[in-house]
Amino acid sequence: MDTQEFLRGKKESEGVGDRLNPLTGLLNSVLGDNLLGK
Repeated sequence: MDTQEFLRGKKESEGVGDRLNPLTGLLNSVLGDNLLGK
């Protein structure tokens, strides 16, 4: 999976997470950045 695909999937999951729980998107973003080594 290339970075663009990963980021696109992360953005989509954040959109869903924000509807369910505003913190979910933030957690996904933090975890995603850690996985990418940022």
